[in-house]
Amino acid sequence: MADVKEFRIGIDIGGTFTDFVALNLENMEIYIAKVPSTPKNLLIGIQEGLNEIMDSLNLQGDEFKLIGHGTTAAINALIERKGAKTALITTDGFRDLLEIGELYRPRERLYDPFKEKEEPFIRRRYRIGVKERINFKGEILEQLDEEDLLEKISWLKREGIESISICTLFSYINPIHENKIGDIIQKNYPNISTSLSSRISPEMGEYKRTCTTVAESYIKPIISQYVRDFEKFMRKKNIGCPICLMRGDGGLADLKTAVENPSRLLLSGPVGGVTAALYLGKLVGRNNLLTLDMGGTSCDTSMIIDGEAQEVTEREAGGMPITGPFIHIVTIGAGGGSIARVNEVGELLVGPESAGSDPGPVCYKKGGTEPTVTDANLVLGLLNPETFAKIRVSTDDARVAIEKKIANPLNMTIEEAALAIRNIIDSKLAGALRLVSVEKGLDPSDFSLVIFGAAGPLEAVNIADDLGITEIIIPRYPGVFCALGMLLSDFKYNYLQTIFLDLKDESCEEIENVFKILEKKVEDDIFRGEEVEAKVLIRSLDMRYWKQSYVLNIPIGNGIFDLKKLKAAAYTFTEKHKELYGFIDDIEKIKIINARLGAFVKLKRPIIQKHKHNSYTNGREIAEKGMRKILGLNETVKVYDRERLTPGTHLEGPVIVEAKDTTIWIPSDHYGKVDEIENLIIRKV
Repeated sequence: MADVKEFRIGIDIGGTFTDFVALNLENMEIYIAKVPSTPKNLLIGIQEGLNEIMDSLNLQGDEFKLIGHGTTAAINALIERKGAKTALITTDGFRDLLEIGELYRPRERLYDPFKEKEEPFIRRRYRIGVKERINFKGEILEQLDEEDLLEKISWLKREGIESISICTLFSYINPIHENKIGDIIQKNYPNISTSLSSRISPEMGEYKRTCTTVAESYIKPIISQYVRDFEKFMRKKNIGCPICLMRGDGGLADLKTAVENPSRLLLSGPVGGVTAALYLGKLVGRNNLLTLDMGGTSCDTSMIIDGEAQEVTEREAGGMPITGPFIHIVTIGAGGGSIARVNEVGELLVGPESAGSDPGPVCYKKGGTEPTVTDANLVLGLLNPETFAKIRVSTDDARVAIEKKIANPLNMTIEEAALAIRNIIDSKLAGALRLVSVEKGLDPSDFSLVIFGAAGPLEAVNIADDLGITEIIIPRYPGVFCALGMLLSDFKYNYLQTIFLDLKDESCEEIENVFKILEKKVEDDIFRGEEVEAKVLIRSLDMRYWKQSYVLNIPIGNGIFDLKKLKAAAYTFTEKHKELYGFIDDIEKIKIINARLGAFVKLKRPIIQKHKHNSYTNGREIAEKGMRKILGLNETVKVYDRERLTPGTHLEGPVIVEAKDTTIWIPSDHYGKVDEIENLIIRKV
């Protein structure tokens, strides 16, 4: 009888490549694959990569135990404005809330009076006010006029509306009218998708709550169709295991949960990299990490402090705030496919536009005419034209494009132009890391840098030197690191209820009752399966001073919320407030805004094997491939095969290390060493 195989598969769709990681649960061996992404139909790329994995490992569908998937479908639908035809039903008199917004100007519009605000996702004629009113105590002031509602919904149906957002005043306290509106729509027009703010974002703040609900309803039909197609394809492959989607909070969700809250899928892929970096940090004993994920289209940066990923309560997408929580990730348009150009005043710019996977960089010979970062690195000799991207690329085509579009207009040599492109992109990448560190009052030099993505390791040292970072950690498979993160994540559910209470003794019982209600919801949603190892509940409170706008989230521990926990929460809040803002106020002025409950279903983690160190030079001699001249740097360097570098191997720069999924550059005055879990650690001499 043949041995039964058990595998987990991680799938991450990027702007340029779709990445796959297959993990053998028996021996913990990892297998990887990269295929070009297919933006017009993302499932085509998934099919090609999955076929490659299954064929190379001779896998059958019933040998899969779990599939974790990060998708760009949600963020793409918002950014490209390719969602469903959507309407909004709100309290009469509040249909213009999406235009009115809030009282502050976002950073990009602060000093630009000519910057135009993005149009709302819903045209004004499809934003409908209905007769109803509930006050801030949850009391009904005016009953819902159902006859008026039906007439308006009928008109929306005739207009071809596919999805309806429902957001009425103070529904987070009393959702009775929102529930009625949703029931009426589903009873009379079951083919119209509905999204209720009281279920999606039950918290105070009408504008953000409305924006989140609108985003949900705008992309919900798109995500529903994507998930149906994805699941149908998997079942055709005889894959019957649980299929999960990665969410922006760093947790997995089953398909049903993901479809019900599609806005939580924002940054679904990049979050996998942060999750994998968290796991990696624990293995190597590094609690403070900066992460940089550079692929073909964009760069994502984040930060881990004291072994915890940093969270935010909202993100912006398509010009609107979307409530979370989300892992704090800053994204900029800077990748291997970023296009270089000279503007009308003779300034060299790189990005944010990208050549993507189609047509791709000029060297791909697929119709691209604009030089990119990849073309520059190829011209400089940092990339191998015979093995890069699993296709034979053309250095000559890249040279011609850089000469014509960059070197000649700027009166440079081709090599000088390529170096200039590289320097600009490295500066932008360092700037992205400053956004998550320096702007938070933290010194990047106090952190180790985990860098991944297919294009990241080539730029790692330049970025670290710019920021004063002394240690770079390049994982074993950096080009598919986000896909690996899908296999290292747990199921995560977040629940919230606005309570808006003063910090006083009488609040304890009311807060405890709210948490009991939230905990009852957990059992209806929580994932159950043979891969589950443990279930953990975490309580916390959003707190702020009276008349402040921003809250601090304060963990309060589990168990009955009593006076002792109340005082502990107050102390923690004041200490954190002083640390972040430099001052504290009277305890009597503290307000408790929201109760939050996090539910974690911890899966059995794969065990990454550690290896014994070999001799100082043995791995280096085995892995040596040859020599290559680096143009513009006037150096001829050794080239090593990443597959043959064994733990303990020491490399002195300048060297190039070539892997299946990336290329690593270690310049002069730096050295690299392979550790016991096969990370390549780079430090300055």
